[in-house]
Amino acid sequence: MEITEFYNYTTPDHHETLARKHVVERVRNHLREWLPDYKVEVFGSERTGIGMPLSDLDFRLVPKSESLDPAQARLPPSQTQRNKNIKMLQELRYAGFRNNKEYLLPVVRHARYPLISAQDAQSGLDIQIVLANDTSISRVIMQGYMDEIPYLRELYCVVKTIFDTRGLSDVFRGGFGSYPLFMMVVASLKHTPSPPGDSARALLNFLHFWGKFDTAKRGISIEPAYFYDK
Repeated sequence: MEITEFYNYTTPDHHETLARKHVVERVRNHLREWLPDYKVEVFGSERTGIGMPLSDLDFRLVPKSESLDPAQARLPPSQTQRNKNIKMLQELRYAGFRNNKEYLLPVVRHARYPLISAQDAQSGLDIQIVLANDTSISRVIMQGYMDEIPYLRELYCVVKTIFDTRGLSDVFRGGFGSYPLFMMVVASLKHTPSPPGDSARALLNFLHFWGKFDTAKRGISIEPAYFYDK
């Protein structure tokens, strides 16, 4: 009951949803103005429906000339392409974000998929503009699990908050992003002989499963569910 009530409390209400949509449209319009040769796609928790009122807003930039096969999404960019992406983002930060008072603290972050992180001055919401691969396959997989496990959303909400409040969900600093954390929750259920019937037992199961799992020696597969020796 407490988990369900917490989930209902942390789910964006009508006004919070409108505020997030307003920020999304403003950022999208700015990016289209500054980068007319790029398409802008919202992805991450805002797209999958597991976002909280203060979750980051993630935007993916895609060149209009690019026709990327989602099946190739697992391949990271080459070092040459990564350098080009970083240069483009630095130019975007200088020309678009730096002198725009609607955004605070714009920073280019060097990562596997380079990005600009900033904060919307009016709402305080963090935004990220990423040159990332297609994520449609991941969304389909996540939706399938949420359809299969009725309490998965509220269980994930609690686990995500546990990590957030301890500063363990910032990927740039070595934390767990939304997708791998979601899959950790799923893995704990798939590898349990008798899957829990409710979110309370599932939460305890998650803590017990990963508390005992030796990540230095074993890897884990979800579909099919098995462990392998590293």
